[in-house]
Amino acid sequence: MEGSENSTSEGDGGGVSGGVVAGVVVVLLLVVGALAVAAGLVGWVLYRRKRLGQQQLTAGTLNSIDNEVYGKHYEMAPDYNATPYEVPQESLRKDGFSSQHFQPDLVYETTAGANIYASPAPPQESSFIYELPGNIYEQTVAAENIYESASPYECPSQDETGLYEQIRSYSINVISRKDIKILSHLGCGQFGSVNKAQWTNGRRQTTVAVKTLTDSANTVKFLQEAAIMAQFRHPNILTLHGVVSAGHPKMIVVELMNNGDLKEYVTRMRPDPGQLVGDNVPHQLLDFSKQVALGLHYLSCRGFVHRDLAARNILVSNMTCKISDFGMSRDLADEDIYVSHGGVIPMRWTAPEAYTHKRYSTASDVWSYGCVLYEIWSLGHKPFETTQIRKVCNLVSKGYRLPPPSGCPKTIYNLMIDTWHPDSSSRPQPRDVLKGLLGNVEQVLAIPPEDVPADSQAAVLGAPLDRASRLYQDLQNTYTV
Repeated sequence: MEGSENSTSEGDGGGVSGGVVAGVVVVLLLVVGALAVAAGLVGWVLYRRKRLGQQQLTAGTLNSIDNEVYGKHYEMAPDYNATPYEVPQESLRKDGFSSQHFQPDLVYETTAGANIYASPAPPQESSFIYELPGNIYEQTVAAENIYESASPYECPSQDETGLYEQIRSYSINVISRKDIKILSHLGCGQFGSVNKAQWTNGRRQTTVAVKTLTDSANTVKFLQEAAIMAQFRHPNILTLHGVVSAGHPKMIVVELMNNGDLKEYVTRMRPDPGQLVGDNVPHQLLDFSKQVALGLHYLSCRGFVHRDLAARNILVSNMTCKISDFGMSRDLADEDIYVSHGGVIPMRWTAPEAYTHKRYSTASDVWSYGCVLYEIWSLGHKPFETTQIRKVCNLVSKGYRLPPPSGCPKTIYNLMIDTWHPDSSSRPQPRDVLKGLLGNVEQVLAIPPEDVPADSQAAVLGAPLDRASRLYQDLQNTYTV
């Protein structure tokens, strides 16, 4: 009996111990299960948040916008298979910049070349309704908040190996030669031909422009332009699609701009003798002026100095302007240039400190922008078109400035004069240039009657240039010595 009691006691003790162990195991399993469920829940929420954000950033869930320059991109985005994607908030924040409105959460990227920065709508709205900056100035501020916090422009390497490493580091497509089909000849550049082509990228086919290097001796300079372009992404900067680096000839593949360069485009707007330009032409010219200023503003935020900003180096497609030619590799054979040890200088567009002391800066680009304004509003005339190049430098040094083109609004000409200040430090910054263009449109385009000489065509856009020689004379004499 004793033995059986002992035996029973031992059995009971073993059962208790086993129960404790089982209980611990169950608790552990429950804890692990709870953690797994929590992790899964967090993952699902994050995934759902991203998916909803992507699904909801569409034309139907964007607040209404009023943006002269990029409105058409917003409207067309769904038709262009635009893809919204999240951008890490930390990479966008600028020190000391606290406004959440200008710290976008999403970028709406379109195949039309537009990156549209969107922020969550105010709290009272649905959490999945996004809004875009309501006007071009807010778009610029939003962009600046991003661009100024981005890494600065990196100078291209001086050797071929280093250039290929740089291009690869920017995640640029290395395109197989067999994926490029040349369609037609577009023109010639300093390094070779420029052709219209079809690029096959997987199942997608894109019509592109292809720059071809015919002289291998210039490989480094040719690739430097690609290394520069690879760093830029902006609606008013020409987009680099990729490079063909294996074999010869080397190729740079860029987006195709269907309407040629800005100089050619505005020249085609000139009226026939005895006719007037269309009523919408001044608004189009103002639109172009803003877009070029936006591109220049972006480049300045990246610390890049173009050095050859001119209408011939700005391409147009579907009323969108894009700054191009970043390697000083254009053909200047038909331009008046000064050849120095530092290269070619397009004198008619170049700031005095640049051609005199080789001091290039954002301020010298701003001077050139003033010349682009002149080209736009004169409908394609060069600065100092009828003046010998030797006289241009002498005239500018004495304070002479180009008279306004016929029909040029006073606000626009005043901006030209500001960009041509002899002291580079006194010229407006690109952001200030934009402010000058962003007032009430009718006020910006106004030509005060009291400024128009009697019996004159000075106020007629597209009239001969000499008709405006006495228009805004107070501004013309701003810097006269």
